[in-house]
Amino acid sequence: MNTFFTNMTLGTMVRRKALALLMLFAPVSAFVSAQTLNVKVGEVTYAHMAEQTGDMLFDNGSTLTVQGKTYQLAEVTSVTVNNNRVADNTIAVNYQGAKAQVTVAGNLAQHVTVSAAGADVRVVADSTYMGAIAYTLTGSSADGSFYMDGDAKASITLDNLSLTSAKGGAITIDDGKKIDVNLVGTNVLADAATGLQSACLYINGHVDLLGEGTLAIKGNCRHAYSSDEYTRMVSGTLTVESAKADGVHVKQYFEMCGGTLTVNSEGDGIDVGAKKKGCDNNGQLILNGGVVTVTATGEGPESRQHHHHDGWNGDGQDHRIGLFRCDGERYWRCFFVEGRRQVPHEGWLAEPHLNGTGRQGHQCRWEYRDRQWPTVGGDDGRPLCV
Repeated sequence: MNTFFTNMTLGTMVRRKALALLMLFAPVSAFVSAQTLNVKVGEVTYAHMAEQTGDMLFDNGSTLTVQGKTYQLAEVTSVTVNNNRVADNTIAVNYQGAKAQVTVAGNLAQHVTVSAAGADVRVVADSTYMGAIAYTLTGSSADGSFYMDGDAKASITLDNLSLTSAKGGAITIDDGKKIDVNLVGTNVLADAATGLQSACLYINGHVDLLGEGTLAIKGNCRHAYSSDEYTRMVSGTLTVESAKADGVHVKQYFEMCGGTLTVNSEGDGIDVGAKKKGCDNNGQLILNGGVVTVTATGEGPESRQHHHHDGWNGDGQDHRIGLFRCDGERYWRCFFVEGRRQVPHEGWLAEPHLNGTGRQGHQCRWEYRDRQWPTVGGDDGRPLCV
């Protein structure tokens, strides 16, 4: 048994609110190892497992310290004890219209700064915590957002989430580490039509898109989805319903391993930059599986390599891709843009990769459809309709 009170003198209390709070703590004097102590500050609840709490200290009747987290009693909304277990290293956000309820595992309490202003949730982990954190976002809000930053890898589970921001991006991850995005059920994201956000869903990190659920995104300001490192789509269904700029905007490489990706955008359907020179796959759009469909009023899929191949040093020009339509289907052909003149690459791309030109800045764009690729036809190199 873990005794909550130890030689505490209530006479030291000065403010009535603090006294009332301490009286609320009284029932937890019988706090046993199977129970959870929930300390709520505003809309954020810190869930401390009894077997982990150790000594819980009061200081002059104004603060309470549990698992290294010091609470100002004047800010504590409630303290309750229940049998609800909360797994270590987890943070759960439940959007409820104009507000959001956040639950933080007790072992993380001293390492994260959490705020919930209305339905705008912000979590920043300090540099002393290097373990992985698992976030779960669920519920619905027409005026909410989620922001996360830290120095360790994390997973973000979207579990039947419907989140629209009226101020900026819907979800912004500034972590910069390995990020797994797990899709569960049906999820919908939309950002504000104005703001400084680069995308509705922005992730600074190495991203794997996973799960068997669906995610629909509306990029009402700029890009729908953007990542500063690579993104791999492993499974699930991602639909960019609309984007004012690019549907998918990735700065290192984008790899399609499985699942279904559908993009509707006013800019590029898929845009891949070349952020890290000398890295494997830098600037590449790689298709190893899944289904990709792009409808773009700007341009289709676009990728950029800045490697030097076959001893060619490059001319520093921007290399772009021309589009050929064959019976309503799209096939993509490489063009090298030299100034204002477009010079077609010899032959049509018949393979789902970016090899074959040996040119710096080479871009390839295509629609991946049922693993069917055009074959070279007549002397003019136009693809056969297959």
